[in-house]
Amino acid sequence: TLVCAALTIALGACSGDKAGKESSQITIGIPQDVDSLDPHKAVAAGTKEVLFNVFEGLVKPDSEGNLNDAIAESHTISEDGKVYTFTLRDGVKFHDGTTVTAEDVKYSIDRCADTSNGDPLVSAFLAIDSVNIIDEKTVEIVLKEGNTDFLPYLTAAILPAANEDPESNPIGTGPYKYVSRSPQENVILEKFDEYWGTPANIDTVKLQVIANADTIVTSLNGGSVDMFARISQAQADQLSD
Repeated sequence: TLVCAALTIALGACSGDKAGKESSQITIGIPQDVDSLDPHKAVAAGTKEVLFNVFEGLVKPDSEGNLNDAIAESHTISEDGKVYTFTLRDGVKFHDGTTVTAEDVKYSIDRCADTSNGDPLVSAFLAIDSVNIIDEKTVEIVLKEGNTDFLPYLTAAILPAANEDPESNPIGTGPYKYVSRSPQENVILEKFDEYWGTPANIDTVKLQVIANADTIVTSLNGGSVDMFARISQAQADQLSD
């Protein structure tokens, strides 16, 4: 999970050769198609890089791997490491315009921990004993045994409880929202104007599948300059940076 932040697709300061202004649209080559649009079922690292910009958890890693509160405004961990308590941030919106609630948080964590169909979607969530709504802004996660290192797993995406099909209708809270996908061709994302955090710089991002490609081709909207760059951990940063 922490590596995902370091591998997130890099967008530098892109501009046309004449206007010198920030581009409102960009195309980036990716080496493979996403394996799922449901963030709880995605497996491939490349897919997680893309979805990292669309979905968020209670906490979220930055480009250096530090965990910061995201959908949660703050959190506490009991001394014995068994109880994780989160206070939700006010006014965090899903991409469909609805506000994130404690019920959405409980639903998402319970969904990842559910074993009714076999293994849970997040294997580490087998350690969870219960998810409790304390009040409209407070959610408590109780573990079966103390574990002060459980926090990184709570980067798991928070989804709307009302969304019955995240695979075909992915709705998150990230700086970019899902627009469309053409299998084996591309995924299109757009800037989410109601994002609670630092707004994204690029309005529209087209992730073009280029199988076995070693390079990224970036086409600047309204300009004549193409950029060719390799993705590396050193270059990588959030789309919103």
